[in-house]
Amino acid sequence: MTQEQLHGTVGVVGLGTMAIRVNTAIVYDRKDGRILHTHVFATIGSATPPTEKSMEQAALKFVTPQGGGHHNLAVLHHGEKPLKPHTAYRVDVATSRLVEVKT
Repeated sequence: MTQEQLHGTVGVVGLGTMAIRVNTAIVYDRKDGRILHTHVFATIGSATPPTEKSMEQAALKFVTPQGGGHHNLAVLHHGEKPLKPHTAYRVDVATSRLVEVKT
């Protein structure tokens, strides 16, 4: 399922239709903007979405940094904007913005 498909509503057996919100935390190397991990968080119905801090902590658990420690890593919060499927991205380290990589 793509991130785009997650937005909107979802049917939950016995509970009817509920809204779904998606937030994305992107772990990248702050030196070159290379993306190491993309973590998608889905919040259903009236559930409270995770804080940015808790999203960062969860996303960083999936990354094993080379050279030890997370000091060269950063997390970009992409919010609820969907990422395009089959599209390569990197982070522009000067602006801390996500950019498409032309292949």
